[in-house]
Amino acid sequence: MIRLAAEKAMAGRPPIDRPVIVMMAAVFDIPKSFSKKRRAAALEGGEFPAKKPDLDNILKALTDAMNGVVVKDDCQIVSVRSSKVYGPAPLVSVTVTPL
Repeated sequence: MIRLAAEKAMAGRPPIDRPVIVMMAAVFDIPKSFSKKRRAAALEGGEFPAKKPDLDNILKALTDAMNGVVVKDDCQIVSVRSSKVYGPAPLVSVTVTPL
């Protein structure tokens, strides 16, 4: 699924062949058990989803799927900024910037 999304985003362009920076945010649903106050705090960045899956596992799945599609090889990734946050809808956002 990740690989298909990467292929769609590349829209037929060849993989990047130079060093890149990857920025990734994994956005999680706010648990229904949160009170309105706690929900608001989570949306404002006052609370974070310290739960599974692990951030490094999410990042590894993404970089492996982008290998050969977005970048020629994931060894080209020279800098990473990643986070897990709460948001109104679950999603994973990835930005790859060539240097």
